[in-house]
Amino acid sequence: MQLERTALAWRRTVLALLVASLVGVRMLFGTFGHVAIAVGAVGLTLALLLRALAVRRVSAAWSRLRSSGEQQVRLPDGVPLVLCTAVVLTVGAVALVYVFVG
Repeated sequence: MQLERTALAWRRTVLALLVASLVGVRMLFGTFGHVAIAVGAVGLTLALLLRALAVRRVSAAWSRLRSSGEQQVRLPDGVPLVLCTAVVLTVGAVALVYVFVG
């Protein structure tokens, strides 16, 4: 049950990042022009990459939990967490630039 909640949480996170990228393009286009489209494209790409990594991570966790029985299980790495943190920090940096430049 916990893995289903984790998968749903990753899905919501990716959806929020996709929406934030699109809203960012809309907000920044008037000030930065085509640079805003590039920033939005990077955000969309990172969100889709995060989705792929999260799906892979949940699938790996399911297979390891099914195959291990009662043994201790080593779960997948934290790459999606690092990528999500990088995306959020990038969005924050772009927001700061927008506040000070715009």
